[in-house]
Amino acid sequence: MTKMRLSIDGAVRPRYLGIVAAIEVALSRGDLVPGERFPTQRELARQLGTAIATISRAYGEAERRGLLTSHVGRGTFVASVSRGMKSPRAEAPPPGIIDLAMYRVQTPPLGSIVHEAAKLAITDERLLTMLDAHTPAGVAGYREAGASWLNRLGVPAAPPEVLVCNGGQHAMLVTLGVLAERDDVILTERLTDPSMKAVSVLLGRSLYPVDMDEGGLLPDALERACTDSKARVLYCTPTLHNPTNATLNLGRREAIVEIARRHKIQIVESVLYGLHLPDAPPALAALAPERTYVIASLGRILGPGCKVGYVAGPPGSSERLAMGMSMSMGMASPIAIEIATRLLASGKIQHFIKWQKKEAAARSVIATAQLAGFGLRSEPSSTHAWLTLTAGWRADEFVEKLANSRVMTSYPHSFVVGRGAVPHAIRLCLGAPSDRDELTHALSTVAATLRSAPRYV
Repeated sequence: MTKMRLSIDGAVRPRYLGIVAAIEVALSRGDLVPGERFPTQRELARQLGTAIATISRAYGEAERRGLLTSHVGRGTFVASVSRGMKSPRAEAPPPGIIDLAMYRVQTPPLGSIVHEAAKLAITDERLLTMLDAHTPAGVAGYREAGASWLNRLGVPAAPPEVLVCNGGQHAMLVTLGVLAERDDVILTERLTDPSMKAVSVLLGRSLYPVDMDEGGLLPDALERACTDSKARVLYCTPTLHNPTNATLNLGRREAIVEIARRHKIQIVESVLYGLHLPDAPPALAALAPERTYVIASLGRILGPGCKVGYVAGPPGSSERLAMGMSMSMGMASPIAIEIATRLLASGKIQHFIKWQKKEAAARSVIATAQLAGFGLRSEPSSTHAWLTLTAGWRADEFVEKLANSRVMTSYPHSFVVGRGAVPHAIRLCLGAPSDRDELTHALSTVAATLRSAPRYV
């Protein structure tokens, strides 16, 4: 990491504001370039000889002012001065960088279908009624659409038990905020979704890691964790786990349900990633409907800008979930949900599903071809892959080497719960590159890096 070009005025107090002022000056002079990677907080603290707590406050204030932007698993970058509709992909990497870090899918080229649904929504005579509504759980029609979507995913959801949310991460926030009290422990796989980690930090809930293997969560490890932690909630991704792509077989699912029942554990099941998997085992909600809450989203189908998600809970849970919604965002945005509901009710969502399924399969073929002979775990129905690094490579070093080759990936510690060992493996988000050619180039760079000699052995 190069030394930051910051000239800090010692007269500005407190010191963290002096650091923020120095960032502003460096930007105005052109010493810092939008999109440039910023050092980690620890590294800048070392460079400046400043306490890391001071640096942390400076980074927070710089983000609040729009000077810096940070992304879980990717790092901190100098923010672009140009904002708004000129650059709708606010999460896009800096120019010239290929992104394999941000979990996203491409938006299907089916604009005419979306335009039609949007036009019908905004010309509906009920438009003002939608804007005037305050229904934390979502109006009946939206909940019916959510139930139909969840049933498609193998979740036996009834409309009265469905809550409409602003996307999958918001669904996590509401559900875990309701089920676990502050300082409660939540069980989850030893490697888990970074969004889950972010939600737990925001809520002040602690995560307790449960060991897993290539087949996913280990029932024996869950048994021990239930006894040792006294937790009341388990969060897990049984199908196409993020990041490893593990899918629990039926035997493990039944064992997990039996353990949860004995220990009176509530299950929060993520079905965000498994729509296209053929012949998937039954959802945990189908095996234990009395204690399972399911989180789903349309973002993996319609595109990352579609912030429409659903939670389905056990019978009688809707009032409690609605309370959680009221305490977080009041209600989900009715305009976005109206458009999504029209796509679901008309059956035109199928065009998007078909396109995403075909695209995921094509990108999986590219990954398998480019990384043949390496430790790649890829599924034709998954938009991410898990790559175990060859002997000699450390994960952090490999990520940095790729960054020098202008390919961005996540550090694996982003997925690790607690202070466990960091695997020498990386997640590759196959859906993030803008097209297949860009993905091919990025993965060929990954393969070439694997073949090169690591700096340390």
